[in-house]
Amino acid sequence: MPDPKHMREIGRVGGQRSAQRRRKLTLDDVEQQLPTLDTADNVRLAVQLLQRWGAAGMLPGAVLGGCVRAAEIALRALEAELDTKRVRALEQRIRELEAELAGRGGA
Repeated sequence: MPDPKHMREIGRVGGQRSAQRRRKLTLDDVEQQLPTLDTADNVRLAVQLLQRWGAAGMLPGAVLGGCVRAAEIALRALEAELDTKRVRALEQRIRELEAELAGRGGA
């Protein structure tokens, strides 16, 4: 015959796991734990956390998909910002070289 004390402990652990699976994220949870999508590293960290939340059943699939899509968009925006900075730096360098050439008499 199983030990009632042991069976209660098994039931308690199972109940805790079940409660964790049903647990919904709150706005406070998200604001405290989910990194802002303002750097590529933060995007990576956010997607990793979203993956864990999704795998744990803490986010519905549609919400998880929307969050991942937002991370993709944020990453593209960061890449575009970096590209713009690179282009501006190259344009400035071209102006400097053109001025240098003009100072040499166009030779």
